[in-house]
Amino acid sequence: MKKAILHNRLVLLWANPTREKLKKFYASTGIFNDKDDAQNLIKFGAYLIFNGHRQSEDEKPYDSTIGLNNWVNSLEGYILFHVGTEYFLKGVFLYKGYAINKLKKIYSLPEPYKIARNHRKLDASETHTFGYFTKNITKIVDFTEFDKQQSSKNKIYKGKKPVGIISTRFKHPNHEQLLYYLQFSRNKYLHTRRKIPEFKGITDDVMELLNFISVYVCQKNIEALSDLEKISVENS
Repeated sequence: MKKAILHNRLVLLWANPTREKLKKFYASTGIFNDKDDAQNLIKFGAYLIFNGHRQSEDEKPYDSTIGLNNWVNSLEGYILFHVGTEYFLKGVFLYKGYAINKLKKIYSLPEPYKIARNHRKLDASETHTFGYFTKNITKIVDFTEFDKQQSSKNKIYKGKKPVGIISTRFKHPNHEQLLYYLQFSRNKYLHTRRKIPEFKGITDDVMELLNFISVYVCQKNIEALSDLEKISVENS
């Protein structure tokens, strides 16, 4: 019976889709909660991050005979990585009991806000955009230790300035700088396909940041969580 009702609703929806119909349909599926939704977002996010990061490093010498195929594997990797990051951060918020759904327009609360005490205030048809999570993750995760680790790496590079155009010195960014880069890179790869110069140091630091968040929240790194055969986040 439920399948027949769902089928009929989908037929009506897609026969003449409108924004209002879509919002009503998706709202009927309920609010994202802090149980199965959190686990699924974290696991799928970690899977996409881990595999996307590896694929994004597939940079080959330019070959004019294959055209855009020079960059397709790398592009797919970056897209998977950034979609995975959005899944993962949303999952982290849910896992810690914070809502990822927007508030109904009549309500206003300090961000981020808990699901349990505000369930009826949430808009089931709208979730926050990526920037909300990079902005508020610092209220959920304490990055003090991460910044100390980054700072200690930078002490290695003190001394005589290297000679030449290419410097071997690379200042490891703190968490705020990496979150800003992550937001910028995500928007660039998901909204445009213009290649800009990047180098492996920054992408490695972004991975370290995500691993830090992963261990801080789930006590497991991204690679461990990316194993989809181990369903539970706790048992990954």
